[in-house]
Amino acid sequence: MSQIAIDIAILLPPKVAEAAISFSDLLCQKYGERMHLNTTDCLPHISLVMGVVLESDLEDVNRIVAEAKMKFLPLELEITGVKSTKNSTSLEIERTLELEELQEDLLNKLTPFLSYEPTEEMFAEAPEPKALSWVAEFHSNSTGENFKPHITIGPASEYETYDGPLTFKGSELAICQLGNYCSCKKLLATI
Repeated sequence: MSQIAIDIAILLPPKVAEAAISFSDLLCQKYGERMHLNTTDCLPHISLVMGVVLESDLEDVNRIVAEAKMKFLPLELEITGVKSTKNSTSLEIERTLELEELQEDLLNKLTPFLSYEPTEEMFAEAPEPKALSWVAEFHSNSTGENFKPHITIGPASEYETYDGPLTFKGSELAICQLGNYCSCKKLLATI
């Protein structure tokens, strides 16, 4: 059976998505096109769960995500700053108890369906090796105490400022097939 690498994520409301895309445009103009946010195949988002699933299990995954949406959303979210690492620039999101509980609920219920052994063929486009390790190590590096909610904007940068909305409601979840840099490349379901 066919497996795919997925991200279960919070999609941004239109005004916040537009501001994130504008910020991505600026970074890509200044530092090069590594990952460029847009509205079609590199969606601005906050990752909650990444992993590998069987395509035949997507209906069950969809049901679990829909149940989580009913239980936890909408969420009040706040952008607390801009962070640049050697790989990328991100908008940091305040880690609230509600956001932690949403991630924990999804992980607990999706565990029977998730694995963490991605291959290039599971992505919607050929990923760099680092993207494979981000998925393989997601559970150990990005959940529980290691959960650092953020919106990846684009390439690593010098000091930059973000001048878009700082608070917003997260009210929509998505299941996406991952692309390079663990972008939300192919929208599989909006919930």
